[in-house]
Amino acid sequence: FFYWVKNYFIMMIKISKVNSKF
Repeated sequence: FFYWVKNYFIMMIKISKVNSKF
Protein backbone atom coordinates (compact mmCIF):
# COMPACT_ATOMS: atom_id res chain seq x y z
CA PHE A 1 0.00 0.00 0.00
CA PHE A 2 2.70 2.49 0.93
CA TYR A 3 4.58 1.63 -2.22
CA TRP A 4 1.52 2.51 -4.32
CA VAL A 5 1.02 5.75 -2.40
CA LYS A 6 4.64 6.71 -3.02
CA ASN A 7 4.32 6.08 -6.75
CA TYR A 8 1.06 8.03 -6.84
CA PHE A 9 2.69 10.93 -5.01
CA ILE A 10 5.64 10.95 -7.43
CA MET A 11 3.24 10.90 -10.36
CA MET A 12 1.37 13.89 -8.97
CA ILE A 13 4.64 15.79 -8.59
CA LYS A 14 5.60 15.03 -12.20
CA ILE A 15 2.17 16.16 -13.41
CA SER A 16 2.40 19.37 -11.39
CA LYS A 17 5.82 20.09 -12.89
CA VAL A 18 4.45 19.57 -16.39
CA ASN A 19 1.50 21.85 -15.63
CA SER A 20 3.80 24.57 -14.32
CA LYS A 21 5.62 24.59 -17.66
CA PHE A 22 2.41 25.87 -19.22
